[in-house]
Amino acid sequence: SMGGLISQRFVANHPERVERLVLMNCSLGSGHTGTLLPAPAVINMFLFAAALTEEDCVRNALDYNFGPDFEQSDPESYAWWFDYTMKNASGIPSQIPIMVSDEALIEDYSAVEHPVLGILSTDDPITPPGNGEAFVESFPNAEVAYVDGYHASMVIHPEEVKQLISDFVDDRTVRTSRRVAA
Repeated sequence: SMGGLISQRFVANHPERVERLVLMNCSLGSGHTGTLLPAPAVINMFLFAAALTEEDCVRNALDYNFGPDFEQSDPESYAWWFDYTMKNASGIPSQIPIMVSDEALIEDYSAVEHPVLGILSTDDPITPPGNGEAFVESFPNAEVAYVDGYHASMVIHPEEVKQLISDFVDDRTVRTSRRVAA
């Protein structure tokens, strides 16, 4: 998601180094007028991260990434992701400046002629699926696919996401929006 924001800036600055652009569970940045912001609970977690313990930040992040029932439905995976995320928890607050910046990532989206695939998740509280409208309206050669689930849908549904990306990379035409049910 953060990589998608960075990738947009990269394609704007180095269009000759990009052939196609896949943006997974990201928006066009808060500086874009069509961007739907994260759910209020997500924004609050980031804004008040300093008042939370790292463990609470990680628990919240896992809820937003895998869904609120993740800990109960798969305790073993939850424990693994909790430990993994704890090792990187100090990076959570560092995402705030780019999340709230009013600076556009790309000055002129219509100038990005590369094929763009936006993959969004149907229940993502971090980057709501409605951001797909902004992709299609902003990039001249964009398509959007929707995968069931939360922000970490590429982990939850790796085969479906892999197929979407493979189809996009192999196909030289842009298709219309579609939804992938898991």
